[in-house]
Amino acid sequence: MPEITDAEAFLEGVYVVALAIPAGRVMSYGGIAAALGTRAARQVGKILASQGDDLPWWRVVRADGTLPAELQARARSHWLSEGTPVRGTGADTRPAAAAFLRPQKNALRPGDRPVESGPPNGEHGNPLR
Repeated sequence: MPEITDAEAFLEGVYVVALAIPAGRVMSYGGIAAALGTRAARQVGKILASQGDDLPWWRVVRADGTLPAELQARARSHWLSEGTPVRGTGADTRPAAAAFLRPQKNALRPGDRPVESGPPNGEHGNPLR
């Protein structure tokens, strides 16, 4: 897998992929990294933790469907309101396997500029299709 050589392009790629995850679906940190042609799941997590307030963060989860404990309850309300298939109850609620998107590997590579400028409504192209 290629190294991340352009941090700004990687950050942009994480944003593009995270914004493309439709309501009712989730993707793992590793899934986003794979869509970008890397194995940098931890860097995806760091970006979401430090700069993800503008993103649908509840749609990006660990491979087992969990999130840090302090986010789990907030995410649960988002999942239920979006109709995300879930399993478990209460604090143990997590997205079911059917909710996970599995991106095509290398759908985007760091450095690709899939969206030069978005349409006026702010929607971006979907790199997951």
